[in-house]
Amino acid sequence: MHCLSIMAGLAVAVGLPFLMKSPALAQEESSRVLRLRETRDCGSCSLREARLRDAYLRGAYLRNADLRNADLRGADLKDAYLQGADLRGADLRDADLRGADLRGVRLDGANLTGTRIDTNTQLAAEWCQAWELINTPNITPDAMTANQALAIPCWSETAHDARAADEFAMVLPSGVNLSHTNLENLTLDEDSDLEGANLSSANLSGSVLNNANLQDADLAFANLQDVTLYGVNFEDADLSAADLSGSILIEGNFEDAILDHANLERTLLNSANLEDASLRYANLTDSILVDANLEDADLFGANLGRANFTRATLEDANVRAVRLNSSTVFFNADLRGTDLGGANLQGVDLGTANLVRVDLSGATLRNANLQGTQLQRADLVETDLSGSDLSYLDLTGVDLQGANLAGANLSHAILHRVNLEGANLQGADLTHVDLAGSNLREANLERANLTNADLQGADLQEANLLGATLEGIQFDRTNLCSVILPSGIPYPSCD
Repeated sequence: MHCLSIMAGLAVAVGLPFLMKSPALAQEESSRVLRLRETRDCGSCSLREARLRDAYLRGAYLRNADLRNADLRGADLKDAYLQGADLRGADLRDADLRGADLRGVRLDGANLTGTRIDTNTQLAAEWCQAWELINTPNITPDAMTANQALAIPCWSETAHDARAADEFAMVLPSGVNLSHTNLENLTLDEDSDLEGANLSSANLSGSVLNNANLQDADLAFANLQDVTLYGVNFEDADLSAADLSGSILIEGNFEDAILDHANLERTLLNSANLEDASLRYANLTDSILVDANLEDADLFGANLGRANFTRATLEDANVRAVRLNSSTVFFNADLRGTDLGGANLQGVDLGTANLVRVDLSGATLRNANLQGTQLQRADLVETDLSGSDLSYLDLTGVDLQGANLAGANLSHAILHRVNLEGANLQGADLTHVDLAGSNLREANLERANLTNADLQGADLQEANLLGATLEGIQFDRTNLCSVILPSGIPYPSCD
């Protein structure tokens, strides 16, 4: 009876075209039907990608059947025997599975939205929890009625008591499909396991998922607004274009996660691990990333306006084309080896930051706070540092060729053997500065204050010193060929 029911159900579901196969396949199916009539055993039936929408398969014997990617929407599978069946990727939306035997089935990636099960449905505990999460996400032990508890197989008395005692953590099968599911205001117990879950485009706004495991999960385009995610594991997760605005992500692990185009506005990412994460074009406006680890992260084109990176590690991160403003904070941050070429850092707080080996070529640092920063071996070619405070800094080995340092404060700075060829130092404060052995060829030092500066062995050929203050200066072995002196009189040529 089971075999006939199955074939009848197939015919009803898909019509005659289902049976119009190639001669070889038709013969194979005919042989299978004969075998089924004799043995009443449908073990290992191949129904992969079958179109069985609204099919009547009540009581069908489908043990170990291959139903991968099958369309079973609205199918009547009540009391069906599906033990060991492969339902990976199957669409079971609104299917009736009451009383069905689903022991040992594979449901990875299957869509269980709207399916009906009851206390007679035999289903592994982890898939029962998945069904519960998909279809009754907002029911809590305190709010549940007796009838609701009976209707949900997962809500056994033992599970209910465990949850009430805060001892129950949800463990879902790897790859569970929660795509487009509405899980608004969901609260999961700590340490719940959602590894590999498909939550793409799901609505989790306002939810609490502290310490949950979402490793390898697909959360692309998901709504995670105002979610509390303390210590959540997002390693290798896909959060591209997800909305995480206003969420608490403190101490979260985002290593190797994809957050391209994600909205992280107003998020708390304190002490979060974002090593090797991809944040291309992400919106981090007003986010707090104090003590966060962004080593080797890709932030290309990201919006970092008013973001706080105090003590954050961004060593070797890609920060090309990022958008910043004067309220962005990198105080005491580690930016070693980063590429900020061409970036607009006007007025940005970089106080005590580690900028060793940083590429700032062509960047704008007007009026930026650089007090206490480490800039050794940084590339500042054609960088705009006008009005910036660089006093007392060690700039040994820095390349400032063509840089704009007009009005900058460089008093007591160490610029030993620095390349300042063609740099604009007009009106700069260079008192007590160490410029020994530096290249100042064609530099503009008009009205600069060089009182007590050390220019021993420096090359000032064709530099402009018009109106400059040179009191107490040391000129030993200094090249002054063709220099325009403070009086406006040119120094003799060395030709």
